[in-house]
Amino acid sequence: MVLAVAALGIGVWVTQPFQTDTPSPAAATFSGQPLQQRVAGLLDETDMSTQSSSPQPRTLVRPAVEVPACIRAGIAGDAEALAAQRGRFQDKDAYLVVLPHATKDARVTAYVVDASCITQASSGKETKGDVLLQRSYARTSN
Repeated sequence: MVLAVAALGIGVWVTQPFQTDTPSPAAATFSGQPLQQRVAGLLDETDMSTQSSSPQPRTLVRPAVEVPACIRAGIAGDAEALAAQRGRFQDKDAYLVVLPHATKDARVTAYVVDASCITQASSGKETKGDVLLQRSYARTSN
């Protein structure tokens, strides 16, 4: 018993330096708004902009969301972004990019990516943005 407690204590002590300062889901904010709310708001804004007031049958055509190349390079996968916005995250200039979830249609994946790569790219350096946070959320339906 004593050995198990000692081993557990050593394991915690050894792994602490390798842990990153990742905010809890409740504490994650983007430009002062809880991340989950910001994601839902962006998706709502995008859905509203694709709806027509015409009485004709509607075809949902989602306009392409512009995401800088270095931000895109930092995110794994080839899916088209559903929404994106530049803002602030943990006192850093960042991009919030919302993609469809890789395996679940009822979810989206939100990435917060360090935007400093944009200025580096304009100076001729090939870079990719560092992902600061990645979270999965349920899609909201109206």
